[in-house]
Amino acid sequence: MHATDIVIESPVRGMWAIYNPPGHPVLAFDFLAEDEKKSLYNKGNFLKHLVTFILVEDTFTWSSPVYSPVDGIVVASHDTEDDRKKISFVYDLFSLLINKPKVTDGFSAFGGNHIMIRANGFYVLLCHLKKNSARVKNGDSVTANQQIGEVGNSGS
Repeated sequence: MHATDIVIESPVRGMWAIYNPPGHPVLAFDFLAEDEKKSLYNKGNFLKHLVTFILVEDTFTWSSPVYSPVDGIVVASHDTEDDRKKISFVYDLFSLLINKPKVTDGFSAFGGNHIMIRANGFYVLLCHLKKNSARVKNGDSVTANQQIGEVGNSGS
């Protein structure tokens, strides 16, 4: 490893799938917890998620701890946005593609509850956190692997 190498730890623990869904920016990834059978759901299944609404609590992802992936300083911490409690693959995809938030709606309309960390020459942004779960505030120093929040379903 060289002095200029950047090490970014995983912000989650356990078995997770990483997706870049349609309508997301190229470098915006969603992390979804899964079990040993690669299922994302502790109740129901993908077909149910596809054709109807399911509760976010019916996924393994909901409320999972989120860890700082780097050592750094918190430059933004926001956790007052409501979480969407029901999800539907088709409805959410349609809504994202048709009713995109506007820049004038503010960043929280896109990223929901979020924490941004300034590390050594770069920034890490963790979005869609659970309402009232942030364990850090602006100006706090964080270390890699320190819990800073929980997975939520805020923003678009």
